[in-house]
Amino acid sequence: MNAENSQNLLAQIATLIGSLEAADRQLDKEIGARFNVFSLFRADENAASRALAFLLDPKETHGQGDTFLRLFLKTFLPTWLGTFDTGRARRAFTSQLIDVTLTDGRYWLGIENKVFGAPEQKEQVDRYLDALKSKANKCDYLLLYLSPEGTPPTSYSHTDNGRVQHPEKLLVRAWAPCDVERKDGEKAPSSDSVLDWLVNCQKECPAENVRSFLKQFGAYVRAKVTGERPTNMVDAGIIKLATSNPQNLAGALLICKSGPEIRKAVLRPFLLEIEKRLQDVASQQGEDWQVCYIWPKGRWSEDPAQKELPILLRRRSWPVMVGVAIQGERAAQRELGLTEVLIGIGGVTEEEWNKVIGRRWWYGEPRQQFIGPKSRKRLEDLVTNPTNGWWVWWQPLRDTEGYDIFDWTDPETLVRLNEQRSLLCERIVNEMAEFAIQIDRTNPDQD
Repeated sequence: MNAENSQNLLAQIATLIGSLEAADRQLDKEIGARFNVFSLFRADENAASRALAFLLDPKETHGQGDTFLRLFLKTFLPTWLGTFDTGRARRAFTSQLIDVTLTDGRYWLGIENKVFGAPEQKEQVDRYLDALKSKANKCDYLLLYLSPEGTPPTSYSHTDNGRVQHPEKLLVRAWAPCDVERKDGEKAPSSDSVLDWLVNCQKECPAENVRSFLKQFGAYVRAKVTGERPTNMVDAGIIKLATSNPQNLAGALLICKSGPEIRKAVLRPFLLEIEKRLQDVASQQGEDWQVCYIWPKGRWSEDPAQKELPILLRRRSWPVMVGVAIQGERAAQRELGLTEVLIGIGGVTEEEWNKVIGRRWWYGEPRQQFIGPKSRKRLEDLVTNPTNGWWVWWQPLRDTEGYDIFDWTDPETLVRLNEQRSLLCERIVNEMAEFAIQIDRTNPDQD
């Protein structure tokens, strides 16, 4: 394909995008075509678990009774149909914090949600099965383990002893259809996915607003698990143009092939400027301050598609990993990049460090004591809605106008990061510096 044809294709695409974006905006105004209620909430297991529990509870305000629960059993537990009394089913609790627990008064079903691949806890599955067995007494019980692609828990969570104590009481299934081979050598059946269940729920649901909720929940899960997004009017128009003749197709494929390098060309200078500005802040604060951005796993600015490589502002005297960081928390498919970039206050306790074993080789072994409970509490008092675990607090990345820029797979976000780089970097670094100064006033220590 010669240069002239490439330029012609780019000109056609630019014209097409302009007209389709105008039509898309009008469609959004009229019917809210791109609106998804789940985009308003933090993308984590808790949000997905709450939606799942809502749909499975026959007494909830969706008004569909036990329809969704019966379809759920048909999809995942057909042997319980006719045995588990769906009409009497209710949400319940055990001595363990299982994500979703349902019972009909006799049988007990627990659902452990790993939709975003949350780290396993020591003997977590064993403890959940013990709790369900205790509640069920002499009746049946089961734990349904939902991972993104049907990957089972490791022996760290479900030990050999647990398998002996609870034979055939753990069922592993997938959130999204997947035909790839799992770690246990089996394949996750595509008919046994949560997304397939949601589609069946839509077919059986006569209420339009509830069907819309089901559709949006499915789109939310699919985007987070597989990186797939609904094709909008602009996408469809570009695809039609690209496939209209061989020359257009060749040019479009070349453009797509260059996509990861284009993303890197936008994101690398953005991250390098963050590093530089934070180093200036550290120099101004004093010799004890530092910016950590090179880790055993790598350097974020060298690999912008890599998650969990923080740029961390801190004092050297603080306990390990305490500080303010900007970090990519979630990754879509490798070629698409990051979907959740955040600013957060880190306050890792020794218990959390030992629980999240996988991060040790990312960050290296600690060379000093961890933050103690009193210091951790003082950090939590700095913010509203503190979190448990690795982060004391975090928020998705936003620009000066409050626009979400945490999804680095979104072309519009990349355009903003490129066009407003200096302004955005200044805002992000100033915010991080303010948090760091607040942390310093609490004198974080190992207690």
